[in-house]
Parts: sequence; C-alpha cells; structure tokens
Amino acid sequence: MKKKNIYVLGAFLICLTSFSQGKNSKLGKADKLYEERAYFKSIEVYEKVADKGFKSVELFEKLGDSYFFNAEYAKANKWYEELFKLSTDVAPIYYYRYSQTLKSVGDNNKATEYLKKFSELNASDNRSLQYANNSNYLADITDNSKSYVVENASINSSFSDYGASIYNDKLIFTSSRTPEDVKSKKDNWTADYYSSLYSASLSKDNKVSNAEFFAKEIQTKLHESDPVFSKDGKTMFFTKSYETKKTKLKKAVVLKIYKATLVDNKWSNVQELPFNNDLFSCAHPSLSPDEKTLYFASDMPGGYGETDLYKTTIDITNNTVGLPINLGSNINTQGKETFPWIGYDNKLYFASDGHLGLGGLDIFVAENGQENYNQKVINIGQPINSKYDDFGFIKLQSSNAGFFTSNREGGMGKDDIYLFKEQAGKLNINGQVIDIMTSMPIAAAQVVIFDKNHNVIGTTNTDNLGGFLATIDPKKDGVFYVKVESPDYEIKEVEVITKEIDPKKGIVLTVTKIKTPLNPGTDLAKVLNIKEIYFDLDKANIRPDAEVELQKIVQVLKEFPNIKIAVRSHTDSRQTNNYNMNLSEKRAKSTRAYIVAKGISGSRITAKGYGETMLLNKCSDGVECSEAEHQLNRRSEFIIVK
Repeated sequence: MKKKNIYVLGAFLICLTSFSQGKNSKLGKADKLYEERAYFKSIEVYEKVADKGFKSVELFEKLGDSYFFNAEYAKANKWYEELFKLSTDVAPIYYYRYSQTLKSVGDNNKATEYLKKFSELNASDNRSLQYANNSNYLADITDNSKSYVVENASINSSFSDYGASIYNDKLIFTSSRTPEDVKSKKDNWTADYYSSLYSASLSKDNKVSNAEFFAKEIQTKLHESDPVFSKDGKTMFFTKSYETKKTKLKKAVVLKIYKATLVDNKWSNVQELPFNNDLFSCAHPSLSPDEKTLYFASDMPGGYGETDLYKTTIDITNNTVGLPINLGSNINTQGKETFPWIGYDNKLYFASDGHLGLGGLDIFVAENGQENYNQKVINIGQPINSKYDDFGFIKLQSSNAGFFTSNREGGMGKDDIYLFKEQAGKLNINGQVIDIMTSMPIAAAQVVIFDKNHNVIGTTNTDNLGGFLATIDPKKDGVFYVKVESPDYEIKEVEVITKEIDPKKGIVLTVTKIKTPLNPGTDLAKVLNIKEIYFDLDKANIRPDAEVELQKIVQVLKEFPNIKIAVRSHTDSRQTNNYNMNLSEKRAKSTRAYIVAKGISGSRITAKGYGETMLLNKCSDGVECSEAEHQLNRRSEFIIVK
C-alpha cells in the first residue's frame, strides 16, 4: 500500500512538473509576442494559460494591457478585475487603466473610486492633479455637451475606418478593410490588415458614398493613414509605417510623417520629414489654416507622457521644416494625446485619455493663447464623446457639421467614422435621477419629455450615475414636462419653462424618485402629482388644461396594461347633497370616457361620484372656510384596484 502511494505521488509530481513546464513554455512564448507588440497573438497564449487556472499579477497585467492597447476596454476590464482580486500591490498606472475600463462598462462609481486611489498613489502625475482640482468633472462635461445629431457614415466597413480629411469635395479616410491583394500582411498589434487611403464622394448635405482606393501610387504593404492637404490641393502630408530593425533579433514598426506632391494628377515625390527617427514614432499631421505650422503626435524622448502633441514651422513652397516644439503641460499629460486638428478659428482639437473624460479617448478643445494653447482645455462632451474611444475630429468650414471616429457600440466595425451636425436652436435637457431617501443615483431610469399638450418630444435613459441627456426642439415662451420612471419607484414629473433655460447649456435638472410600489389602493393622482382637474361651472366636459393631467393617467395605463383603476370624483359642500352627488357622478363618467377614448379598455376603469360625502377637512355645510380649504375637497382620485 505504501509503495502504491509512492507511485501515485510520483505520477502526480510528473503531471505537475509537466504542467509547470508547459505553462512556463507558453508564458515564455506569450511574453516574447507581448514584447514584440503582437498583442492579439499574445492574448491567445495568455488566455490558454489563464483558462488552465494559472494566476499571477504579471499574467493579468499583460492580458489586461494587451486588450487595453487595442481599445477593447470591456475585455481589458475583465482581466484588470482579476488582477485586483489577486493583489492591490501593483503599479499606480493599473489603478488608472482599471478606472478607464470601468467607465467603458458603465461603472462610473467604481471608476471614480479607482481614479481617486490612483491620485493618492501618484500625486505628482498631472492626471492626479486634474482630478484633485475637479473631482466633479463629469458634471462639467455634461454642461459642455452641445446639441448634435450623430450618425454612422455609410462608407464604414467591418474593419477599422478612421482619420477623415477633406480634399476636392471628397472625404479621404483610412481603412484596414480587406485589400485588393487578400494575401497582404496583417499588423501584429491589431491583427488587422495594414491600413490604406480611400476616398468617398461627399454630397451637399455631407452624406458620403462610393469608397474607393485613393493615391494608389504611393501606397505600400504597410500602413498609410491620416492625410491632410494644402489649400491648393497640390501637397499632402500623411502617416506611413516603417519597418526597422530595433535589434539584431527582432524588427519594430514605427510611424513616420511623409510629404507628397501632385504632379500630372499623380501623387509623387514622396519625402520623409526630417524630424522622423527610427527610434520613435511621429504621426497624425494637421496643418494650421495659414499653412505655416504643422501639428502632429509623437512618442519622442523628452515628452510628458505616452504620446505628446508637437508643432513645427513649415514652408510648403520652399520645402523647409523647423524643429519640433512640444505643446506643453497644459495640453500634454502623462497619458496619450493624439490626432490633433486645427480649426478654421485656430482652436486646437485633439484626442486624449489623460485629461478627465468619459472613458477611453475623448475629444478636447483648447483656445490658441498666443499660439501656445495655454487656455483651459475643455472636454467637448456628449454625444460626440462616449465611454469608448473618440478621436479624429474635423469640422467642415462651410457648415456646422463634421466628422469624427469612434469604436462605440452599434458601429459596423472596430472603428467607424461618424458624421455630426449641430442642431441650431435645439435645447439640451440634462439632469440626474436620485433616490430621495438615500440620495443614491438611479440607473436605467426612463426619462420622457412632453410638450405642453403632453405629446412625447424626447426619450432617453439614465446612466450609472443617474444622469441623462436629451435634445428637444423648444418653442419660445413655452413649457415642457420631464417625467422619470423606474421599477418600484413612484413616477415623478416636473414642469420646465423654456424661456428660463440658457440655450447654450440647457438645464441641469435634478429629479427625485420615492420608493412607492404601484399596489392596489395606491392613488395615481398622488404618484403622478396630478393637479386639480377643473371643470367649468355646472359642466362635466373635459377642459384642455384637464387633458394634460389626464394624459398622464393614460400613459401609465398603457405602460402597465394589467392595472385596473377606479375613478372617484369629489366636490366641496357648497350646493345641495343631491346636486353635488349628480355633478360628481357626471364628472367621474366624463373622465372615464376621456380615458377610454384614448385607447384604454373600458373594462379596466370604473367611475363613481361621491359628491361631498368624503370631505378631507371640516368644511361641511354651514362652516365658513377659505377658497383654498374648499379646493382641497374638490378632487379626482384614480385608485388602483388591481
């Protein structure tokens, strides 16, 4: 028996040793791929090891990073979560990255918690300083949000499409879609085909169509992207990848900026700009409106973060280029700043994951403070920015429209190009839904906006912080109503006056919801804050002002088809008992008829008048009372009976 146990133990040790050797071999292979930035290949190997039950800080860090560097934040979040379950003794940057991915999955509360921890661990980081100076930054982003309509451009593919530019009334963009040569190489970093330049027709209403290869004569088997053109259309600056031997054993791909000129309708004379280097990347060029300055992104030594924004003087005519100048710490953070674009008003638009945002890369704008861009950096807000990557922003000179790129949900591929249009005269309605007892935000609450006739003019849902944003077309000197609903909470509705709203910012509307279930015996009039339903003297027909209130009842009955109600009408004591009983009966039936006429089955509603038999106060016959006291008794009730 003892010998048998020894054999079993020996077999177990052999299996354990075999597993350990296999695991170490796979990890070694994955680590090599990771170091070569072949992230998708490294993911395949790392996940096989993780699936076997192996856990380590380094494994979870590299798995999270491999997804993070490819902007797959939800998948990165999974592995960063495993990392923090295993240990909190990690480099501060992982608190920041985890915070970013938490935003992408909608957990803003936890994201704030880890951003705060990052700030405490790394107080000198300018990202920490930003948070310390403005921990309420999400409210500022809401205030900055403008009224835009955003739509997916029709030229997107199932791959990555990005980097839009305008040239001769065409949209020139970058795509990693399947090339003509399907045997083309793929990028180890993204596992996509190397990107190429494409053009698409641009209509007067800024619709795009008919994507086709652009400047095929300058394209190679590696990346070409992000073109920008001189005003005369004869010079193009663009990004191109270059494969260089970093060591004797492995190659590295860096990005460089090139210039090409148009000769006989062909792009030629491709020249590398002099500040490029085999040891770092320069990419995403943008020309100033006067064409005297070129802006770009780079990870060259001496910067503030992972990639910084730079500028250099340029003379297109004489083919001269100055030395790169870093745009400074007001623009650049210890994160990534990339995809600069200079507006026609000399404002600098750029993407960053280092400035405070909604998650991933957000788009920011900075004024040109005597060409140093030392003014306040502003997050341009929703709906252009999202909890995903948003970048590559450009505006059209002739309209309040433009394009940007995003990998947000609902797109056609990994990255999609989106068209945005500013809605002149539109109004942003933003606010927050909270629990009145706990002050905690209510997520996924439905927000419905009605006009004064109770027609629906906007709908949205709250995010994880209880926040919401909707855009409406307001009427001057009008009113509208905002209603919020959430399971197990009372329905709350408030009135808003249009003329009191700043059209640039919209409003910050905080609505509270009290936890009261819609059970039998509940009076919907109280739940919905129904105002007094007035009738003309001695009449029972429904007046226009009463219709607005009754429409709220209709809406609830449509949304909760199993509810049955009893309409109860009451009067004050100022008339005879018989008169008041008959009048209340007529009004109850008139109210029921109105609701039935709006599509609610009559089998769900009963109606009864109670006259002055159920007074709420002392104001019976012969008792002197004020008008306000009598009004308390003139009421309609809508009691849930089932």
